[in-house]
Amino acid sequence: MKVTDRQYAEELDKKDPLAHFKSQFVIGDPEMCYLDGNSLGRLPKVTITAINDFMTKEWGPEVVTGWSHWVDEAQPTGDLLGAAALGAAAGQVLVCDTTSVNFYQLCLAAIHARPGRKTIITDAANFPTDRYILDGIAKQFGLNLVIINNEDPAVLLMNESLLKFLRRTLMMMSQW
Repeated sequence: MKVTDRQYAEELDKKDPLAHFKSQFVIGDPEMCYLDGNSLGRLPKVTITAINDFMTKEWGPEVVTGWSHWVDEAQPTGDLLGAAALGAAAGQVLVCDTTSVNFYQLCLAAIHARPGRKTIITDAANFPTDRYILDGIAKQFGLNLVIINNEDPAVLLMNESLLKFLRRTLMMMSQW
């Protein structure tokens, strides 16, 4: 029998020590081989129970008072995930907002810390999502957004004089 024969694959499936895990997932179409790489994958049945329990036993009855037992979960959750997935020591991993959300919050904090400043500078090579965030913030607060074309050598020579000119009104620079 060849490894490409269907019978060979079926024999392997019968002996598969992990086969019992299949019953722990929601499977709408048992004939579908689900291999989507940018998906969360099949829904674990325990997730349904966990989410329902959270909604009916915590969020529902506790509303805003429930924050006290989850507000500090970033570090203990990070410790568990870091140890299991990365081999990291306690205190080295946090589970929190996305980089973009953190960047947005940091930018807003900088803006509120220097309310008299009116200009944000970033470079064209910055991540597009960061530039979109800065553009939205600039529009929201009526600020100037300057995007420097840092790939043009002529512009690079001008950066020092540009910064001197904007020093009084510069709010923040975003650069990776």
